[in-house]
Amino acid sequence: MIGLTENLPKRDLEQTAIQAIRRHRRLRDAAEASYEERRLSPSVTACDIMGTARIAYVMSCRVADWHNGSA
Repeated sequence: MIGLTENLPKRDLEQTAIQAIRRHRRLRDAAEASYEERRLSPSVTACDIMGTARIAYVMSCRVADWHNGSA
């Protein structure tokens, strides 16, 4: 990053830094809101999302990998 900005005028560098800080804050705020929303919502298990048959299939493939030494 330093190499990319070393020849920028100070004003441009400041604007780039300000934009990056604002973007970081927006992303942080969105992540915190999402975390809080998920924390307060009822728990969802993988089986609720994928179905028990799919989970069983994935687990059986994983066990086969372990036995074959692929894991």
